[in-house]
Amino acid sequence: MNSLANILGDSIRQLVPLSLPDGTDNLRFYLSKAFLPVIKFGSVYPAPPPAGHKSHANSLSVKPSRLRTLKTMASIHRSDFADLVHQYCDEYIPNTRMEHVVGPRYPEASKAGDSKSRTVNTSGAKLTIPNPEYFSGIAGISGAPAKITDIHHIIHLVKNGPLETVREILGVLYPELKHWEFIHGSIDADRKIFRYMTYANTTTEQVTGLGTRGGPLVVIAQPSWILTPRDMKSMSQTVELKWVTTVEGGEPYHQSTGRVWAKIWDTCRLADARFFILTNWQCWVFGAFSEGWSRAWSVFLDSDSDPTVMQSVIFWVSSAMDLPGAWHTPQVSERCPPTKVEHTCTLSDFGVSHEWQQKAAKALSLLQPIKLPDKDIKLT
Repeated sequence: MNSLANILGDSIRQLVPLSLPDGTDNLRFYLSKAFLPVIKFGSVYPAPPPAGHKSHANSLSVKPSRLRTLKTMASIHRSDFADLVHQYCDEYIPNTRMEHVVGPRYPEASKAGDSKSRTVNTSGAKLTIPNPEYFSGIAGISGAPAKITDIHHIIHLVKNGPLETVREILGVLYPELKHWEFIHGSIDADRKIFRYMTYANTTTEQVTGLGTRGGPLVVIAQPSWILTPRDMKSMSQTVELKWVTTVEGGEPYHQSTGRVWAKIWDTCRLADARFFILTNWQCWVFGAFSEGWSRAWSVFLDSDSDPTVMQSVIFWVSSAMDLPGAWHTPQVSERCPPTKVEHTCTLSDFGVSHEWQQKAAKALSLLQPIKLPDKDIKLT
């Protein structure tokens, strides 16, 4: 009888799911072991290139413009980025459900005599990305597709997976951010291959004490058959935004990585968001522009890298919001101020080609008298 009970007991235990611990018991550990689920791709068009190859299908509609002030880009060394992320998580992500977080809070905290620590209740956060210690698969991501077949699936996974989890965690750690969400951006001619979201306040309530920037951040998604891992790595290693000049009469154009950078710059400039995240779900690029929008920095990560994507996302969102532990873009020499985009145009931009026309235009700009050539001038 006891033997039968033991057998039945074992069978019942196999049918009843184990009661796993809540990830909010230790957010620091959860983020360190939370890896994005691997999702298969369905039939897509165009067909993805072979593994390790670049795609030649990233036909973003962006064109070269002298108003785009981005000039140079630099890579953040991966080991340096990892050190920054781990230091941030160790200092500002709690490892117990109720914990005193040691470190600076907000500027106004010193008035209340609480500039060194504060108590955080981490219960109630909805976590969607699997951690083997808690749960696995994609069941945690609401409406997750079985296979990825278009950009709608990718943007859905990104929003309802890592971004939703990070939003929940930050909303618990910083109640002032409970109304901040990832909002879908405007749709343009590239809607089938390029979508983005911004991290923004959904209420008119003013948030104070969250640093000097206060967001937002732009999260961009492209399908991996359009922007392959090889493309993303190449893009993160690009050092200059330049375009190709064609034969006389043809329009200049950007090559593939240049189009991606130009599109990101345009999107971030429109949202006035200097920090961005680019992903195809398999790989991630974390980047930021300088205050004058002429420089950029970025780092490339795989979905199974160390630090994890989840650790990196929460660190980058925190940096965009200038939260405690934030990373700041280096101070660099720039020709344009942070609040205004300026461009020094050449005289040829205005169709001024002859030497005397150039002298005339330059003199007019300087309000100086000039001597015109002894020839008839025909105004057209």
